[in-house]
Amino acid sequence: MLSLDLVDYFKDNSWWFDDISEDYKNALISIGLNLNDDISKFYLHVEDGATFYNRNQEIYQLCWFVINTDYSLMAVEARNIFNLSDDYIPLNDMSNGTYFYNLKDESVVFLELGESLISFHNGKPEWKWTDFNSFITWYFERY
Repeated sequence: MLSLDLVDYFKDNSWWFDDISEDYKNALISIGLNLNDDISKFYLHVEDGATFYNRNQEIYQLCWFVINTDYSLMAVEARNIFNLSDDYIPLNDMSNGTYFYNLKDESVVFLELGESLISFHNGKPEWKWTDFNSFITWYFERY
């Protein structure tokens, strides 16, 4: 569950919406997300345009990107470039490194080409969060 601090932060910024769009639900389902997971709760309720920006990095509002862009093609390309399985969903573009959500274990990892990617494939990721709530708490500096 998303922490109450996060929900309050999103509400304070007028980013939290109680109503859930069927289009947004369908978008998340189409990329393999479980609607009961924290990542889905975030993307179904929180929006500040097409992206969020913090820590000098953008992340997508996934629902918006799935509906309005060729996200599926971009996701395949990102997984191919980083040599990842279909379990990984990119949360942003590849311009300054990419955050990936893992469908199997619900973790988030940040990857860049080079040492970061080598470390990850050797089982020692430089940046990894055990769950989406931990990642989004870190991303929005809410700890």
